[in-house]
Amino acid sequence: MKTCLSLLLSLFCMTGILAQKTDSPVKMMQSNDFESPGRHEILSPIPYGEKGILQVNNKGVSSFNFQLFSNKLTLIKENTVEPEDKLSERAGYPSFVKIGDKSYLFVRDVYRDRDKEGVSCLEFNIDKLNFEPKAKKLFESSDKVAYNGLFGFSDESFVDDNNISFGSYKMDISKNKKTVLFTYRLRPEKRNDRLNNDVIGMQLFDQDMNKIWGDEMRMPYTEAKMDNLSFIVSDDAKVYILSRVYEGETPREKRDRKLPNYHLELLIYEKGKPTPDIVQIKLNNLVPKSAYLFETEKGEILLGGFYAKSLIKPTDGAFVLQLDKSTKTTSILNGGLFEIPAELIRANTSGREARQLERKERKDDEGDIGVDNLVIRSIYVINDGTILLTAEQYRVVTRTMTYSTGNGGMSTRTTYDTYADDIYVISATPDGKSWVRKIPKAQHSNDYSGAELSYSSIFAKNNLYVFYTDNKKNLDLKNDESPKTHQQGRGGYLACVSFDKKGEMKKHLLGEIDEFETNFFIRRFVKGDNDNLIYTARKRRKNSMISIGIQ
Repeated sequence: MKTCLSLLLSLFCMTGILAQKTDSPVKMMQSNDFESPGRHEILSPIPYGEKGILQVNNKGVSSFNFQLFSNKLTLIKENTVEPEDKLSERAGYPSFVKIGDKSYLFVRDVYRDRDKEGVSCLEFNIDKLNFEPKAKKLFESSDKVAYNGLFGFSDESFVDDNNISFGSYKMDISKNKKTVLFTYRLRPEKRNDRLNNDVIGMQLFDQDMNKIWGDEMRMPYTEAKMDNLSFIVSDDAKVYILSRVYEGETPREKRDRKLPNYHLELLIYEKGKPTPDIVQIKLNNLVPKSAYLFETEKGEILLGGFYAKSLIKPTDGAFVLQLDKSTKTTSILNGGLFEIPAELIRANTSGREARQLERKERKDDEGDIGVDNLVIRSIYVINDGTILLTAEQYRVVTRTMTYSTGNGGMSTRTTYDTYADDIYVISATPDGKSWVRKIPKAQHSNDYSGAELSYSSIFAKNNLYVFYTDNKKNLDLKNDESPKTHQQGRGGYLACVSFDKKGEMKKHLLGEIDEFETNFFIRRFVKGDNDNLIYTARKRRKNSMISIGIQ
């Protein structure tokens, strides 16, 4: 295996041949196989600039194995430590996180004698590959904490690497790593959603884990009346929550076939204020199909998403709004609304899908066809103010069947089919110029998560790069052909599509997946420090680190 792999890497890194063109800007590297201690979970690699890349492997809170690699993916040193004597007896749900130039192990602590819990941390020393001597208690709750999710833009959306969940807690990190937010939900006072207002704990710290402020906030509406869609913490230590607020007291009231029975509100929490500032989000009588909050490196608060012309219509285009912090109002950014052209939607469709689009267009009173099941994956704000938004058609089909087991018994079986299809890229410049492009793609898996599906992206060298696994039969796909489906676990090749600022597309073929001789889950790659994406794969009890870089 090593001989073949070495040859493969030589071809990638030195000559760029195989399926990859000689002028490809993509450079791929793969480490030698390496081992980790038995029964240790393999976590995502963590970039450490010039010091290299840290691989963390852990067995609960009892054991941590640290392996430091160079940026050329060679193992430099490693160390295994058992930090239990530095933590409380009830510490659990460990989460190892790098925040700026510091790293910490965060754990959930339980105080049974007081029916409370909280979070503590251990600082990590990259030079010693070990933890500092003593843990630091960060906070504890005022009452029992509910063990369930707080917010969720979508479990299918992985647009941001700056949020982590562990135990009863969710941790979010601001864009420039200046502020860290821990959130949790207290157990409901009343079981009826129509009578209960959630109480959400918000605890904010700086990069050194010094507390900035913290409180437990009662939501302004009942659980039945509001859904929390997305939230972020900003560098200036404010918490922004995007909520869907229903016009009636429950989601069922005041329903209409075409008009939504809800509106969007932005809740702004800050130090010293027991109640939030509330900003109503208006979208020119259009219906927001999805929405996502994000902060730019300059500290601007933006809201991006997709819209439709009515509740029963599919997605028609994208929007980006900017918050004016002084007036507490929002305005459309970079030229307004960005419609997805009908001819682009029709491209690379054939057979049944093309006929469905034709019927949809004939039936619609405005001749719209739109796009169903669009999920935002990434949003980039470039230095010149240009916004790049990427999304894909993503859906999970669930089927539950009931059948007889004999002797009068009954049983149920649930199956899942996950589909990750076309990718859409939308660009909008500050002077109002925009373009929309589509990457035709068809992927399928017979499970819920589809680890081999979807894509990763990176903005580097003034271009956007999108990576995904494709069917070999799509190598020379024509504009009037629909893409052949890539079935998870059945080989395929790694593709890269790049876009320059004008929207020109180029496709780069990076080699067959089987040649890597490991699991290749592109959606789990994380951003490195050298215009690259990195990932640690595991197969046959061996680990392999992979880097996809732009040169």
